[in-house]
Amino acid sequence: MTVTIEIPPNLREFISHEIAAGEAKTEEEFVRTALQAYCEMRDRHTSLRSNVQRSLNEAEGGQTAQLNMDAIIARGSQRLTDGVTD
Repeated sequence: MTVTIEIPPNLREFISHEIAAGEAKTEEEFVRTALQAYCEMRDRHTSLRSNVQRSLNEAEGGQTAQLNMDAIIARGSQRLTDGVTD
């Protein structure tokens, strides 16, 4: 599919800068990559909202557990060590 859009000057400048920095080879590649990143971000946001709502529902239903900060810190440290980003 071919789509023609008008891009404001400030965004054209940003795209040009990113291409010059080697982030993309062409305007088309940059826009395609940006749209893919947007779709991924939207999906993660949807998932996060769902998880938050589920947690709120559990809390309202009395399904809570005591917070163990030592365990949380240990798990976070391990995830950083393992390179886990999600």
